Amino acid sequence: MGRARRVTAAPATTPPASTRAPRPRPAVRLLLALVAACVAALVTVVPAVGPAVAAVPGPGTAAVGARAAAIPEGYAGTVTFDVTSIDPTVVTGPGPAVLTVTGTMTNTGELPIDGLVSRFQRGPAVDADALIERLDDPLVPSDVVAGTFTDLVERLEPGATSPFTVSVPLTETAPGGDRGSLELTDAGVYPVMLNVNGTLVSPDGDVPARVGELHLWLTVAAPPSAGEPPAGPGGGTNTTSGSADAQPVAVLWPLADRPHLGTAGVFADDDLLDEIRPGGRLDAALTALLPAGGDATLPADLVTVLLDPMLVDELDRMSRGYRVLVPGAGQPAVDPVAAAAREPEATTTDQVPGTSPGAPSGTAPADPELPDGAPDLAQDLDDTDLEAAVAAQLAGTTTPGAGQAVATQFLDRLRRVVAQRPTVLLPYGDPDVVGLVGVGATAVLDDAVERGRRVTDRVLGPLRGAAGAPTVPGPDGPGPAVDGIAVPPDGRLDAAAATALVGVGTRAVVLDPDAVPEPRGTDGLVLDVAGTDGETVRVPALLTDPGLLPSTDRLRAAGRPAGFAARTNTTAALLAEPGTGSGGAVAVLAPTAQGWDATPAELTGFARTLAALAAADLVTGVDLPTALDLATGEPDAPTAGLPGQVPAVLPADLLERVTAAHDAIGLLRSVLLAPVEPGESDPAPLLDVLDDAVTSAASSALAADPEPGRELLDTVAATTDGVQAAVTIPSAGSYTLASASSPLLLTVRNALPYRVQLSVAIRGGAFAGLTVTDPGVQTMLAGRSLQISIPAEVARSGTFPVTAALVSPSGQAWGAGEPLSVTSRAYGAFTLIVVGVAGSVLLLMVIWRIRQRWQARRLRTAGGESADPGPGLPPGDGPGSQPDQREPAELPTASTER
Repeated sequence: MGRARRVTAAPATTPPASTRAPRPRPAVRLLLALVAACVAALVTVVPAVGPAVAAVPGPGTAAVGARAAAIPEGYAGTVTFDVTSIDPTVVTGPGPAVLTVTGTMTNTGELPIDGLVSRFQRGPAVDADALIERLDDPLVPSDVVAGTFTDLVERLEPGATSPFTVSVPLTETAPGGDRGSLELTDAGVYPVMLNVNGTLVSPDGDVPARVGELHLWLTVAAPPSAGEPPAGPGGGTNTTSGSADAQPVAVLWPLADRPHLGTAGVFADDDLLDEIRPGGRLDAALTALLPAGGDATLPADLVTVLLDPMLVDELDRMSRGYRVLVPGAGQPAVDPVAAAAREPEATTTDQVPGTSPGAPSGTAPADPELPDGAPDLAQDLDDTDLEAAVAAQLAGTTTPGAGQAVATQFLDRLRRVVAQRPTVLLPYGDPDVVGLVGVGATAVLDDAVERGRRVTDRVLGPLRGAAGAPTVPGPDGPGPAVDGIAVPPDGRLDAAAATALVGVGTRAVVLDPDAVPEPRGTDGLVLDVAGTDGETVRVPALLTDPGLLPSTDRLRAAGRPAGFAARTNTTAALLAEPGTGSGGAVAVLAPTAQGWDATPAELTGFARTLAALAAADLVTGVDLPTALDLATGEPDAPTAGLPGQVPAVLPADLLERVTAAHDAIGLLRSVLLAPVEPGESDPAPLLDVLDDAVTSAASSALAADPEPGRELLDTVAATTDGVQAAVTIPSAGSYTLASASSPLLLTVRNALPYRVQLSVAIRGGAFAGLTVTDPGVQTMLAGRSLQISIPAEVARSGTFPVTAALVSPSGQAWGAGEPLSVTSRAYGAFTLIVVGVAGSVLLLMVIWRIRQRWQARRLRTAGGESADPGPGLPPGDGPGSQPDQREPAELPTASTER
């Protein structure tokens, strides 16, 4: 059957709901109450239901006008609504003949409300322009009033919430339609309102009034019992959707969740079980993709699956049996040597030629013994061994997981889905691309892409490849859709993030239109992206249509009910009425972040609505590669660049910790060596599980609650710190150097089960006049100590502190370093020069003194001494000499003369 005749009525002329009468004064309210009581006493055709409806006449437009005149409208927003179910959202010939709405209502006012009653009213069918206009400014429909008011609740206190369920026949021939119905006879989109009346209880007098308006849309493909539409996917006769004139629609259907896996195979919680068991959110999402979904099965050409490999990985681990941390028990550092023990072996010494450890040229500390009962450092741990070791380590703080059977069944169903439907493979964990690139952690994005492919190949097998797979144009021609299309979180990219995606093989992207600067097309555009080699790469960008699934905030601002069911109701109306979307060739319906933010029942209702629209030929489905071709395949497709920077999805502190953890693991990879001999351990399993934890911590699903990511990084940091602490220079007191060129002998202890390569650096020696020669990178065997001789020259004697530090082959610091005290007894060149100069000065002084005494003797001889006392003696000092008998010279006397 083709599309039913659609009737579009002119917009109603009823005054807007925002035109409310002012609140009456207490005296006026009392008068109105008396008038209402009098009318109730006179009117006997319709029995009284409550104080607010005593004067309500039967159906008809005139009755609505009389009611509006009797009851003030200033209280119409007092009661607000949240809708959980609308059935049907799309009316079809064989579908339900009664409209049923379920939800909750809340009294937001300050007065109690008694006798709440309700009835349905509808307006004429609307065209695209009227639909868009009334979406944000709903009017009170009055063309058809469906019968009389019926009871809702006796009393609703201020702030109180009460559940409700209301129903109304869609046609006069439906059950109960003779007492009032919506009188649907033609296809179209109709505004419908649930009119809620009640009596506000006030000390100044009770006031009957309209206290609430629940505005909905009713999308009618065909009136009930008007004929059979084409059998949908649930009927087994039609697995495609739409007709030639229907709206092309591409729906992105995510199968993803937040991280649940801890480190090394231990689960941080068992919450994923609630999502995948029957009735869970992921179970509802998967069921909608299988024939078992019945009338909620989505047509194959309408949906492209967005699959997160992290979900696949966690399901696979659950299906093989798993353990879960006890609530409140954090995961400690991973112990890489949690196997058996062996005795320590002898020290290996690396000697500088021409020196001997026992020579007096230097003294080194004794080689420290490894503790008794140390782990078996040669144990070869693959992934399974490591996970078993961690499970044993945490035996007291974990319990067996309860979801093995459920995960196995879910995984089997998932394999059937990806074998039948076009699937876009997200990077592992759907990471925050913009945030990672912004903090310089592009390598984490690379790891997420590679790990995602590796996981899905292992668990699901290769996804749809070149043979018969949807393709997307690329720089070098078409390629598999699963490898070429990127759907970043929140649909936002900046220039640097786009370059990073191109570097991992992206050839097309799906973006939010607000993330792309003008000019842009209605459906898509071509982005000019800088490639990793500096050349410009043209990347097609498909734009989503967020207006097709209005946000809860937008609906609340318009006075409409909130909740996913109400959003679905609006989506059905927008898709069914051509011209209400972006106006382009294809409408792209995409969720926000990690999913649809819907309960399982709401998600099933959403799938049922889309399937009904497709079955009624109101929409035609296109997969994502086809949508890209429709949106950007024209030669005149607009081109644009991307903004220089957009906000990250994850908090800044979490992104910084992700970067630090990735750098720390990179340091370990440069130091820990792969085995070369039988029996040696391989560090790859340990490093891989740490990398996996960092990738999970960068998941965009942690934006709302980043605490699980921080806990993962706590475990990673504790593990990397522990690995570094296992290779050290033991504290050894002081070192004594006996000569100017004595070697400095240091011992490095490796307590890890892996070979390591490190070098030793001496810091602070220049200030003390100590110069050392780099000994080069040293390789240390697992579980052994190595004595390293470092050539050193000292310029002075004394005791001075220095620091001995381990460094990686690339020069990165390994640990904090060990303070040492070095004592030198050698005399350096400077000291020898000083001593030589001082000796020379002393010698010159002695010579000068001798010369002075010699000159003094010559002077005395020249003064008249004749006798020669003998060699070396002054005159008169020789043997047998007599005292000088000469008369003393007569001294002059002072004259007394004047």
